[in-house]
Amino acid sequence: MKLKAIAGGLLSLFLFSGMVFAAEGGQSPDKQTAWTLTKGTVIPVEAIESVSSKNCRKGQKVFFKLKSDVKSEGEIIIPANTLVEATVIKVKRTGPWDSSGEVDLVFSEIKAKNGQSVPIDGKLDVKGKKPNFFVRYSLLGVLIAGRNVTVEKGTTVDLKVADDVSSSKTKENTTEGIQATKQ
Repeated sequence: MKLKAIAGGLLSLFLFSGMVFAAEGGQSPDKQTAWTLTKGTVIPVEAIESVSSKNCRKGQKVFFKLKSDVKSEGEIIIPANTLVEATVIKVKRTGPWDSSGEVDLVFSEIKAKNGQSVPIDGKLDVKGKKPNFFVRYSLLGVLIAGRNVTVEKGTTVDLKVADDVSSSKTKENTTEGIQATKQ
């Protein structure tokens, strides 16, 4: 009976010391370090779905994901595969006289690992080919429709951080001070 009590006590002590070690060694949310992303930092993203001028609409959301981790001073600020939302701002359907489709997407922000919004600049314009001169100015051109354009799954876009963004810890408490400055 004493052996079971001693074994139970040692097991409890072992588990408790492991939790204390993990809490001190691991980075907990209240021990995040300060970081900065500078204006112009390039963030490559890729489309995770296809969108076509044939069936998309203005205001529709299209999703992309980060291709790699975004780091600052060795710390991962935005992990790879984070979803990034783009909004369709212009759709042009195909038309007569070989008028091809068009899709314009705009990006505005990415969420960092700590939940902070990182403002980004990014736009993707996909346009079809220009009409043939003879088709465009002939009477039979009305019968020749253009082609739809598609933003294919896997399409890569390089986004840029729009403003300097930083995050820092205050020493007095565990609330995080967040600051974004326009340049």
